[in-house]
Amino acid sequence: MKQNKLMKHLKRVARVNKNRPMLSCVNYNKNGSLYATDTHRVIAVDGFHNYGNDVNINVRTLEINDERFPDISRIIPSTDNGQVKLLTEDLFEISKLFKKYNVENPVRLVITKNEITFSDRRFSISVPILSCNGGIEISFQGRYLFEAFDFVRDAQDYVKTGQVTTIYYNSSIRPVLIDSGNGYKYILTPVITPKGRR
Repeated sequence: MKQNKLMKHLKRVARVNKNRPMLSCVNYNKNGSLYATDTHRVIAVDGFHNYGNDVNINVRTLEINDERFPDISRIIPSTDNGQVKLLTEDLFEISKLFKKYNVENPVRLVITKNEITFSDRRFSISVPILSCNGGIEISFQGRYLFEAFDFVRDAQDYVKTGQVTTIYYNSSIRPVLIDSGNGYKYILTPVITPKGRR
């Protein structure tokens, strides 16, 4: 991903947080990964650096923060359970719809063996999938889902058709992992909606 695009996404997640200044930082983890989180979502970039230790840097001021960064490993979903693969270009079409409707409310995803359906109170759209290992119904904050898809599209530089995105999930109340396939990952926490509502 181009550096200016990565910075755009990091700033979306690592927002100014006066109560928890650490959440305004990105974590250069000793495992070589880069992390940013607001506790509802995580950006993870594998193999980003080789510093050898943990460093937390405020994404706006570039100041180092010595506090402890949240333990991201606790919420990373297993890739051994449910998963669905779909074309990134279809995510682009979904993103355009989200933008058109300025989606802020929860969006429900219904994954079956043939398709994935996105819906809220104003729209419903289905796109075909390439493969599916276990169906699920799960809901996410609309803006966060839009930004996750935008992140994946930028991670793949969206220059050719046929690129694949994989979504890993365990249950409707556990975070999902949206994997661009090239080390750029987005972890998103679902929202719990009352039964019968979207």
